[in-house]
Amino acid sequence: MKDLDDIDEKIGRWTKAEHRKFLEGLKIHGRNWKLISDIIKTRSSTQVRSHAQKYFIREENKNSFVHTNNFTEENIRNRVEISKKCVLKSEACTQYGEGMIFPGLI
Repeated sequence: MKDLDDIDEKIGRWTKAEHRKFLEGLKIHGRNWKLISDIIKTRSSTQVRSHAQKYFIREENKNSFVHTNNFTEENIRNRVEISKKCVLKSEACTQYGEGMIFPGLI
């Protein structure tokens, strides 16, 4: 446990340097938030875990987006499927109190 005198953690937005260290730590240590926070030094393991959850969600959303304005039947069908996934995610968020478990939190 850190001494109160040693705590020099930041709050708020992550800097580009902190995010770069996060990515390096993720490559080296996987999902060991404590070891990654030891690399970053300005963020606690809880802050690293929270940042990771948001990072993984952004990456998932970025990879599932259809980057086209071509309205072929297949592209329209893909967009509808993506919309359905977003609705299902939204519904899951509202059901959290009813025992929903979010991926990555286990």
